[in-house]
Amino acid sequence: MAGRHPADKHSLTDPTTVWIVGGLICDILITVTMTFILVQARARSSFSTTLKALNKLISLSIETAFPTVTIATAALISFLKYPGTNFDLSFMFLLFIVYANALFGVLNRRAELRRIVSGTIPSTDIRAAVGSNNHLSEADSP
Repeated sequence: MAGRHPADKHSLTDPTTVWIVGGLICDILITVTMTFILVQARARSSFSTTLKALNKLISLSIETAFPTVTIATAALISFLKYPGTNFDLSFMFLLFIVYANALFGVLNRRAELRRIVSGTIPSTDIRAAVGSNNHLSEADSP
């Protein structure tokens, strides 16, 4: 890479293609592996709380990976189809944002998973809105 100017996109085609394809393959492998392991764990479990948590984790892994894989695929296609343009950069910048949103989505879903594991559900009672009762146990729910 020494002696190459970043503006000369043609000289960066091979490394960039490897980078985009490598990231795409990693996203797919991580998602498939996580889903496979979680499905195997779900098949071995007979506890309803564990099954609920595993189902949420399976859907979460697929929901967070689908946008990143889709945008990485669009970036690869635009990079290869329109060489010499910066059209692919719009997808690459969007990809960084989607990775960050996927991370925030995972972090935000931790509270829901904790409620599933602890056996509490969000209250729909008006008392919860005024702060007197934040959660009802499954036995107290209608």
